[in-house]
Amino acid sequence: MFTKGSIISILSAISLCLTLSAQAGSGKAGPAAESARLTAEATVTLVCDGDTIVLDSGEKVRYLGIDAPETGHGGDPSECYAQKSRKTNIAIVLGKRITVRYGIEKRDRYGRLLAWVFLPDGTCVNFEMVRSGSAWVYRKGENADLELLPGLLEAQREAILNRSGLWEACSATPSPVYFGNLKTFVFHRPRCLLGSETSRLNQISFADRLRAFSEGFSPCRICRP
Repeated sequence: MFTKGSIISILSAISLCLTLSAQAGSGKAGPAAESARLTAEATVTLVCDGDTIVLDSGEKVRYLGIDAPETGHGGDPSECYAQKSRKTNIAIVLGKRITVRYGIEKRDRYGRLLAWVFLPDGTCVNFEMVRSGSAWVYRKGENADLELLPGLLEAQREAILNRSGLWEACSATPSPVYFGNLKTFVFHRPRCLLGSETSRLNQISFADRLRAFSEGFSPCRICRP
């Protein structure tokens, strides 16, 4: 069940998404739009997975603030829920006219554009992917928008509580404890080599993996907690 506080947080996030979309369309620069510096309109011609799309310009866009299960490449198997996450993304954006609002850092190391994506009705696609349990919050980097983060986290907590999407379909071998890095917002299993490099000053422990997700930490790609 949704609590009064969670409903207010989610409605606030949706309202903010609508405001940002309106600013992008009108050219009016509010604080968030000013920090992003650039918006553009395009049509989605291809959906690669749950967090990556291709525009009619040929540019590839990686959704900001979220991460989705990886689809298999080069013979590697897809991660749990990857195909369903992609199908959800397809249903939301394929063939649609969208507005992209770029982050402070416009491209990642793979050359993909980094953006918040909005539908014509103001729907924030990044938010919808988390709300449906098709992706999780990803806070790493300068582009973690502090204005959208509370709403994204609340949507993720509700998705976990309701066992939506991947939160029902996917599981992992439990560990007695997990350690998160307060700088990268990634959490690890105790014996993970990457996790062991975390300074104790930047380390936080979690009794279970869902608690780590609820606090906005994303799983290490090496130890797969």
